[in-house]
Order: sequence, then C-alpha cells, then structure tokens
Amino acid sequence: TTDPSEIFGTIAINLNPDSINALWTLTGPNNYEEDGNVDTLLSNMKIGDYTVTWGDITGWATPLSEMKSLVSDSMVTFSGDYIENSGVIFIVIDSAIDESYMPWTLTGPNNYSLDEIGDMTLGGLAFGDYTITWLPVLGWVEPASETKTLLPDSTLVFIGNYVEDTGVIFIDPSPDYIEAPWSLVGPNWYRNSSNGDTTLVDLEYGYYAIIWEELPGWISPPSENKTLVADSSLTFKGLYIQNIGTIIVDSSPDDIDAPWSLSGPHGYQEVSSGDQTFHELDTGEYTITWLEVDGWITPDQESETLDLVDTLVFSGNYIVDSGAVVVNPHPTWLNAQWVLNGPDDGVWSGEGAMTFPDMVSGDYIISWDDIGGWITPFRNTELTLIAGDTLTFEGIYIEEYPGPSPPPMIQVSAGSFIMGDGYSYCGEDEREVTLTRDFYLGQHEVTNQEYLEALQWAYDHGHVTVADSWVLDNLDWGSLPLLVIDGTNTEILFDGAGTFYLRESQSYEAQDAYPEGYDPSNHPVKLVSWYGAARYCDWLNLLEGLPRAYEHTGDWSCNGGDPYGVEGYRLPTDAEWEFAAQFDDGRIYPWGNEDPDCSQANYILVWPTTCVGWTAPVGSYPDAPGALGLSDMAGNVHEWCNDGHECMLGTNPEVDPLGPTGKINRVHRGGSWSKTYGMLQCANRYGRIADSASNDLGFRIARTASAP
Repeated sequence: TTDPSEIFGTIAINLNPDSINALWTLTGPNNYEEDGNVDTLLSNMKIGDYTVTWGDITGWATPLSEMKSLVSDSMVTFSGDYIENSGVIFIVIDSAIDESYMPWTLTGPNNYSLDEIGDMTLGGLAFGDYTITWLPVLGWVEPASETKTLLPDSTLVFIGNYVEDTGVIFIDPSPDYIEAPWSLVGPNWYRNSSNGDTTLVDLEYGYYAIIWEELPGWISPPSENKTLVADSSLTFKGLYIQNIGTIIVDSSPDDIDAPWSLSGPHGYQEVSSGDQTFHELDTGEYTITWLEVDGWITPDQESETLDLVDTLVFSGNYIVDSGAVVVNPHPTWLNAQWVLNGPDDGVWSGEGAMTFPDMVSGDYIISWDDIGGWITPFRNTELTLIAGDTLTFEGIYIEEYPGPSPPPMIQVSAGSFIMGDGYSYCGEDEREVTLTRDFYLGQHEVTNQEYLEALQWAYDHGHVTVADSWVLDNLDWGSLPLLVIDGTNTEILFDGAGTFYLRESQSYEAQDAYPEGYDPSNHPVKLVSWYGAARYCDWLNLLEGLPRAYEHTGDWSCNGGDPYGVEGYRLPTDAEWEFAAQFDDGRIYPWGNEDPDCSQANYILVWPTTCVGWTAPVGSYPDAPGALGLSDMAGNVHEWCNDGHECMLGTNPEVDPLGPTGKINRVHRGGSWSKTYGMLQCANRYGRIADSASNDLGFRIARTASAP
C-alpha cells in the first residue's frame, strides 16, 4: 500500500501580464503555505486541495481566490489575470442657463466622492457602480439621481437636464359671452379668481384645481384637477349649459281626462288634468301624483330627475277595475263540473273550460265536483284577481290507481367479466370482476309516468313533501332534494294542492325536438337526484311490504354497505350495470363494436347537431338492443348507479365489488341525448354530486335474484 504522504504532483502559478509582479499566496494540506510574485512551477507537491490568493495592485482589478484539487502524478495551474482598473466619466449639464452653476455630487467604489459644478470629465477611475446626485438650483427642477456601472477601460456619461420651474395655464370657459366666473387654487397656497378667458404665466409646477362658480340660469361644469409640469402648459375648459328643460304629462286613456298634481324644485307646483306639456323648467327632481277616477285603478306616484336641456315624460295608465277569470279543468274531455264563488257573493257554475271577462277584482274560490274513477283536484282553491289581469284556475283530474307497479325487469345471470377498458374517461382500469349472484335489471329507464305514480303514492302517505321547486324526502326526518318540479324543462309538475301531473305542453328545450308537442309519460324521468332515484326504489319496497334498501340519514348506505344482499328494489351497482351492458362478450357498445348512428341511440352527433334534441320514449331503438334485450343502455339519459364515484379503481381482481364509500359524488352511466358518442361506451363511467339533477340524467332499477 502506498503512503499518501509520498504521492506527489506539480502546481503551476502564472501571472498575466507577466510584468505585474503581483504577490500571491498558496496554501494546502498539512498547513502548507508558499508566497511569491512571479510565475512559479512547484514540483513534488503532496496531493490534496490547494488555494491561491492574489494580492491587490493599485490600478488593477484583483482576480478572485481559487481552490483546486491536486491528484497523484498530475499538474494543476492557477492563472492570475489582472485587468487594468481605470475608466472615464463625463458629466454634462443640459439647461437653458449657464451650466457652470449646476452643482452635483458623484459617489463610487472605495468611498469615492466628488462635489463639483458644471460640465466635467473624470479619468483614471476604478470600475464599479457610480451614483450622481443633482443638487437643487433656485427656479429650476433638478433631474433625478442616477446610478450606472463603470466597466474597466470604458466610459460613462451622466447628463443632467435642469428644467425651468414655471409653466402656463389657460382658462377657457364657454360660451364666451357669459364671462363665466371661476377660482383656481394651486401649490404653496396659490389662489386666483376671475371671469372669462384668462392666461396665467410663470406659475409654479404642481397640482392645480379649478372651481367653476355658479351662474344664474346655467349649469356649472364640474370642478377639475390637473398637474402642471415644469416648462409646460395646461388648459382648463368649462362648458356652461343653459338650465332649461321640458316635462310632458301623458295620461291614458285620453277620454277620462285623469287629474294629477306635479311638484318640483324651488316649490314648483302644478295641478291639472289630461295631457299637458311644460317648457323652460328648472332641472331637478319632479314628482307626479295621479288622482283617483271612479271605476279605474290609479297609477302609482312617480318621481324622476329632469336634466338640463332634457325632456321628461310622466305616463299614467289608468286601468279599468276589472279582469278575466279562466276555468280550465284537465283532461278537457271529462267536462268536469265546478262552482266559482267571488266578491260581493257572486256565484258562477259550469262544466268544462270557460272564460269570464270583466270580472271585479278580488278573491275567488273554486270547487271541483267529484268524477268516479278520478282523483278530484283540491276543492277550495282561492286566488286573487288583480284589475287588468287574467286569473286561471287549473283543475287537474288524475285517474285513480291501486298503487304503482315496478317497471318490467330482465334477469342477468351471474358471471365474470373484464370491467373497464384502461383508457376511457377518468381511467377505467381493466380488472377482472366476478358477480356471484343473478340479478334483475330494469328493461328500460324509469319513465315519467312510473315515477309520477310512485311519487303521488309517497306524497299521499306522507313520505315526501314539496317546498319551492323541489320534492323533498320526508322519511326518518330527512329533507334531501329528490326531484325538480318547477322549471322550464320539468315534465312532472305539482298543482300546489296535493296532486302531481304531467306537463301537457312541451318543455323549453324540447320545443325544437317536438314542435307539435309530445306525450312525456313514456319518456325517461329526469331532473331527479341520486336521492330521488334511491327513494323510488324504497317506495316500491314499502308498497310490496319489503325492507327498505337505503338508510335515509347519514350517507344513505344501501343495506348497511351490502347492496347485493338487498331483498327488494335498489339501484344497480357500478359493476352490475357494466356487466349487463356488455354482457357475455366484452363489447364496446351495448349493440356491439361498431360506432353508433342515430338508428341505435339518442345522442349528439357533432355539436350542436343532435339525433333528437331531447329525450325519446323508452324503447325507441329496437334495432339496437343490448345483449339481453335491455333498451337505451346507451344514450337518452345518463343512469344513476348505487356506487360512490372515484377514478382509478385499480387492476386487482374483485368479487361483488362495492365501490368507494363516503363519496358525495355517485356514478352515472350510459351517455345521454345531450352528450357525444364517446360517452355511450359500456366502460365509460362518470360522477356527479348526489343532490344534483339535470334534464339528461335518470335511472333504472335493479334487484338481486339469487343467493351467492
């Protein structure tokens, strides 16, 4: 083994320029130190870290210290490059007076400082940062201080531009002939007041404000602020406008010659009737009070501001103190009988739809007669007729039924499949999933009629309430939103008296799809939240005497977290839905692997071109059924599933997967009429907040068929 102390190398120290004879110091291992001032070659040096420090030479820039490592049988070189340390600075004064009076202070490296006046050239200066400060001169504005960097063997120029400390202000009110008064204030308590056009010279620079004084019969311009810069000018223009205006009083109808009272500024008062016009009025706020006319509704008092050279119109529209009442029972072919009571003990009776014009304003109550086999609308609906308006009583008769029945269902045999495709939205990882139980799945999406019947039953039994635009849960003291019933696209409506009914005219977004109207009963229910879908399953369970599937508090878990063990109706799990959609052969779409067209599903072709533009009746695509005869597994509406939603579920095989728990978002599947074809794929899965609802989101039901 070689002793490190006996391993050697060579160190070269070079000075540039050679003649500078700068002192250097070399330090190294074992307290080694060597001094010199010429180029030197040191041999037999022990290996290790060496540092050279270069000494200062007046007029030259000193190189930085440097450390290098010497290894065995090698050579390192330290180069000390000295740069001549000198430069030139020019001081230039730029002003309209003798430059020799302009003082300045120059500071720089190594505590350099020089106080002088006027132009000057300075040579042989050390390189570094230099700052010039221009000192005040009475009557002049001194330039701002400035810092520049002097490099070796270079020059700098500092230019000081002194500007005369005065300016000019032009005051120009118009029109000229009124000789408008004004006041000007400025720096150092400057004050000046006069009339008409004026030029002010030799003013200090700074902030000036003009006040245009009042002139009888004229509107004064607003005050104005401006900054006068040294050796410059500015102009204040003030436009006075003559203070006159016009008011028109226009009452209708003309033949009643309605009386009124008009009041305004400075005690102005005018009492008259009918149409009138008033000129040359002062600006300000005016108020008109319309007076009573027998048999007519008096317009409200009104206040408006009259601006200068403006015209103000007060319009008073008197309305006959009467209105129309419309009685409109549904369906119209029932010719339902009714009795209407109104003000002053008025009584009207009839059957079917009728309209009564010229009815006195006030409260009206209608009673609908019973019709066998139909649920009678709320009997004593009271509404108020406002004069000039139309009051409509809608009586919705609903055919009686023993109770809602569940939608038709198709059995799906247990089995294994590859869930996901590894690349679709949200990372649907491929993994093997085994479902150990047969199950039933709704043949089609739950329809408006099916949901309405169950909802009416639930309302009649106190399981739900209605508040504002939502149906709310009422089981276990719950109050979560289930269904939107008040909106431009809702198809299930509420009459306010206990009865739900289907919209008879097309919804707002369906107008282009069905310009002649449509029957929404067989369309899929929409604007239903995840809670509303789960709640529907439990209504069916309660109707058939089965245990409820869902808790209606907390996170609404299904059967304590075991949806496959539910005895009754529930939402399909995420895995069940995809298994049924691509049943037995792992197809891309429910009908196979070919891309869709409008004969196979209801979706968007290329935005904004749609197949339908709204939902279609369930089962509208018989040429493209799923492998099991399930309809609309792609398009029409998205379908809520039982599971919470989460991306990246992993690739590990699973048996009867439950999905993530504690998620506010729930899975929905299948694409919709308002989405493009990519969402129609069996593997695509999406999430949405459980209490949200939209016009392209519905559901279908599921039920476990066998034990594992």
